[in-house]
Amino acid sequence: MAKVKLHIYPPLSYKMSSKRVGALILEAQIEQGGTLGDLIARLDNENHEAWQDIFDAHTKKMHPAIRTLLNSKPLSPSVASHTPLSDGDQIAFLILYGGG
Repeated sequence: MAKVKLHIYPPLSYKMSSKRVGALILEAQIEQGGTLGDLIARLDNENHEAWQDIFDAHTKKMHPAIRTLLNSKPLSPSVASHTPLSDGDQIAFLILYGGG
């Protein structure tokens, strides 16, 4: 099986670790031909509370306020879940902030 790394940045990482000390890096196995949505749906099934701010299990899409990066390239929420993954991919999740 292939592996990817997930980088989850605060405050999203706080529900995934009791330490609350910044970014969290997870390694996950993926199936050949699997998509980001497949991976996140599996992780959400294992720990819904940790992933509910990133992934909407009902629509199977990333939440619009989440910026998803694949190998440092941004993915729009509408295509992120359908994006195929490959061995060694780096995925990052950040919250979009706005204001002025």
